[in-house]
Amino acid sequence: GRTEGAPITDLALEMLAEIEKGGEDKGYITYYSKNAKGEPMKSATMAIRGRQDGVIGLLCINFYLNTPFSQ
Repeated sequence: GRTEGAPITDLALEMLAEIEKGGEDKGYITYYSKNAKGEPMKSATMAIRGRQDGVIGLLCINFYLNTPFSQ
């Protein structure tokens, strides 16, 4: 439901703070979460950095744990 140019969410700000705690060499966090239906997921959020090494975006990848990788 978010649109281009929408402000960053409080949750994204918390994730960014956790990424920054990991230092420059890490640049990502992994964690377990659930989707809106309550299904388990393993998630990763990575910082996308611009020319001045500032964070210009976040990339989130979610792996559904209730679906076998073969599917």
